Amino acid sequence: MIQCRLYSERYVVISQRGHFPDRGTVSWERLEREPLCLLNEEMQNRRILDMAARLRHVALSPRITANSFLTICAHLRSGNWVSVVPETLPRLYGLGDDFEVHRITDDDTVHTIGLAVPNRQSMAKMTQALYSTIVNSDLAKVFAEANPGV
Repeated sequence: MIQCRLYSERYVVISQRGHFPDRGTVSWERLEREPLCLLNEEMQNRRILDMAARLRHVALSPRITANSFLTICAHLRSGNWVSVVPETLPRLYGLGDDFEVHRITDDDTVHTIGLAVPNRQSMAKMTQALYSTIVNSDLAKVFAEANPGV
């Protein structure tokens, strides 16, 4: 298997502006009491969140679960919901000024996102192009510049 790193990912809390008027950051314990909208338990990102919460003796109990971030964003737009998402998501989905992004105060969890392809003599042309682009770029810098202040 050939592997290459794309970027490091952190999770952030996203809410409608003003939902957390007293905080720039939110704790895992606070998330236990919030109207959460999260991916369902079959999704990898949800399993990562549940593991991080368990390490802090917190149980996440979402009122709404979904199988895509697009659905999560739709729920966030529709009401007073809170979600925990990858830090790249707010810009990727263009959530705009109606929303605030908060760091999780007691979370130093960082996950490496990468590409893994079978180690074969010949690689499909599209796979080779993607691999070459990744290897010859500084995507971590690109993602950091796309998410200032997060």
